[in-house]
Amino acid sequence: MGLYRQDKTKAFAGQIARVGESLARATGEPNEGNVEVRAGHFVAIGAEYGCKAISSKEDIVLGVVVRDLLQGIYRKDETPSVGRIGHGDALWVVAHGEFMRGDSVYILTKDGNANSGIFSGSAVNEAVEDNTIATGYIVEQVGSGLVMISRKEA
Repeated sequence: MGLYRQDKTKAFAGQIARVGESLARATGEPNEGNVEVRAGHFVAIGAEYGCKAISSKEDIVLGVVVRDLLQGIYRKDETPSVGRIGHGDALWVVAHGEFMRGDSVYILTKDGNANSGIFSGSAVNEAVEDNTIATGYIVEQVGSGLVMISRKEA
C-alpha cells in the first residue's frame, strides 16, 4: 500500500480514486494471456477476447486492472475488472521512478530483472525506446510506489 503524501490517506494499486461525470466503468475482462495481470497495472486488448499483460509497444491499451476485495493477481482465464479512465476519473497505478504532479505517464512494456519487482504495465515518467507506450494521462498525486492518474484534458 502506498501513502498519499499530502494528507497521509492510504491508497492502493488499482484503487478508483475519483469517478467523474463520464460513464465510468470497470468491466470484467478474462485474462487470455499466459502472463499474470496485476491490480494497478495497465493491460492490453487480448487477441481474441478479454485482456492480456502488456508485452509490446504495439499493444493497444485496454485500461487498468482495478483491485477487488478478494484478489489482486489474475492468472490465465481469471477475470479482473479493467477500469477505463474517462473525463473526470482517476485511478491509482503502480509507478517506478520519480514523479511530480503534472508529469506525463508512459507504460512500461517489459518486466524488469527477475527479482526487481518491476512488471510490464507499470507507469514510468519518461519514454524509453522500444520499452514504453505513450499515453494521454497525467499524474495528479504521488504516493509511495503509486501515482494517481487522470486524462490529460485539452
